[in-house]
Amino acid sequence: MHFSEIPPRGLTVETDECPVMAAETGVTVQACTASVRLDRQGERVLCQGRLAARVELVCDRCLAVFAHRLETSFRLLLEVADPAAIEREHVCSRSEMDVVLLAEPEVDVPDLVRQQLLLALPLKRLCRSRCRGLCPGCGTDLNRGDCQCRPESDSPFAVLAALKKE
Repeated sequence: MHFSEIPPRGLTVETDECPVMAAETGVTVQACTASVRLDRQGERVLCQGRLAARVELVCDRCLAVFAHRLETSFRLLLEVADPAAIEREHVCSRSEMDVVLLAEPEVDVPDLVRQQLLLALPLKRLCRSRCRGLCPGCGTDLNRGDCQCRPESDSPFAVLAALKKE
């Protein structure tokens, strides 16, 4: 949607279209609802919204697929960047941290929703807080039971202990 298509009184866009995630993200979106309010502020567009989604993630420790619920709100200023400014390095000031520089005066609401969903994902994806992960020796899921590997008798620090005895 072009900036000029946003009426002076603003525009609210509601969507329940699930964004498609790339396979390498490890995220499958099961359900998603978003409400995005667009208001023109001179040459800028203020974008405010709320997002709720149910996603499937892969646990970082045991590789199990699990359901996770996300809810977030966001506020961004969309601004068309000077082409010369895009090509050179620029240190952002505190007031510029929520400004998204665009090459053209176009608002891509589905892409904004996808970006905000990715930003809302947890950094450490765990199926449960006490996930025990996989056995490094045999690969057994330790959440389902103990493995049959023999415990290592030598500590990785055994070499240091031998040096201390000398």
